[in-house]
Amino acid sequence: MGYSIGQVLRKTGLSEHTLRYYDGQGLLPGIA
Repeated sequence: MGYSIGQVLRKTGLSEHTLRYYDGQGLLPGIA
């Protein structure tokens, strides 16, 4: 089961920019 970007933002407190950067680097494979 993957998480949406919004769910991860709420759970981690990261900024959307940071989260999308990490996702682009392949560090967050569970994000849909």
